[in-house]
Amino acid sequence: MEREQIILHGLDLERPGLEIGPSHRPVVPKRSGYDVTTLDSCTAEELRRKYRDDVDISQIEEVDLVWHGESYIDLVGDRRFAWIIASHVIEHVPDLIGLLQSCESILTDDGVISLVIPDKRYSFDYYRPISSIGSVIDAHLDHRVEPSVGDAIDYYLSTVRRSGVGAWYKGFHGDDEIVHGIDQARIVAKQQDPYAVFDQFDPHLWIFVPQSLRLMLEDLFDLGYLGVRECYFHPTTTTEFYLQLSRGGAGNPMERIDALKQQRYELFDDSYVLPEGFDRERYLELNPDVAEAHLDPTFHWLTYGAIEGRPYR
Repeated sequence: MEREQIILHGLDLERPGLEIGPSHRPVVPKRSGYDVTTLDSCTAEELRRKYRDDVDISQIEEVDLVWHGESYIDLVGDRRFAWIIASHVIEHVPDLIGLLQSCESILTDDGVISLVIPDKRYSFDYYRPISSIGSVIDAHLDHRVEPSVGDAIDYYLSTVRRSGVGAWYKGFHGDDEIVHGIDQARIVAKQQDPYAVFDQFDPHLWIFVPQSLRLMLEDLFDLGYLGVRECYFHPTTTTEFYLQLSRGGAGNPMERIDALKQQRYELFDDSYVLPEGFDRERYLELNPDVAEAHLDPTFHWLTYGAIEGRPYR
């Protein structure tokens, strides 16, 4: 499936929708005829100035709703949306729970939230630890609205490039180098200001592999922080994975221990070697119990299949 097809899977595009943070790369551009309202923290003119030296700014469309920290329901009024798209947004937002609660508040009863999330294994976040549910809950209870000093220091000390690039495909090998370093971290620490180095500092505050986010969102639902849960998942393609949430979602089908094992596998993915000729789809055909349990075929082979002597081709 193409990227756009994955993001739009199951969305009722005949009804009005909202795209949060389309920036210079809208998923559902107005020029293509979508009935979409756009929400961003900048006006279109501000976005053009921000990105004019880096991207094709002709793709930037007018922003309908400029967000200044208020709740989404205060911003949109009585309108409700059948779908909400947020591509590469949730990792930047200090209060992740608050963002998803705001999305819920303006979603129709049968609406869907479609998320696109960077996979830390294939980006400058490679050496950063995954985010814990505790830190996400604490940020929400603290009503956090901006990065902390600790967030900034962590970012400056740990983000990397691989052979000069900040994102790469699975299997891409090269030399890793620190993007920033101790000098920037010292400035932040001395001034106790996350914006001391860059006044438009906008880092990844939350770090995920697919299973870590899937499990976290299910737990947030069970704990009562969210009223939506997983209704669709698509694994990582290139550098990002895809999740959809709805009020009627069935949730993550995996047992907790299996989810934790798969999360561990994902974190150490690069260190495993598959046998020559391993075919993911064929493995599920040959082992229908794995498919019925909604287990990732690569994960199952490396964790159980090899030991059990399962067929894989």
